[in-house]
Amino acid sequence: MENLREENEDILKKWIRFREEDLLCHLTDEDRKYKLYFEEISEKILNKVYGQNKVYVEKQLELIHKNFIDYITYWNEKYYKSGFRDGIEITCFFRE
Repeated sequence: MENLREENEDILKKWIRFREEDLLCHLTDEDRKYKLYFEEISEKILNKVYGQNKVYVEKQLELIHKNFIDYITYWNEKYYKSGFRDGIEITCFFRE
């Protein structure tokens, strides 16, 4: 069963990469409505900051962006892994 779990992890990672590439190429108007406009928002904030504070704020915005992407990636992968694993286990269960 452990070997099956490792194989599922590998298949899932490949599938997630494929979906990311595929989805980014085919955004609908609805998808664009929920797009993360981080660069535009950061630019507006940085236009209001001057001097040494600008460098600090820019670094903090980059950290926020990285943290958010890491957070959303973690939860998306966890969600898909659970569903994918459940589907595979159900399929294997009915084969027996």
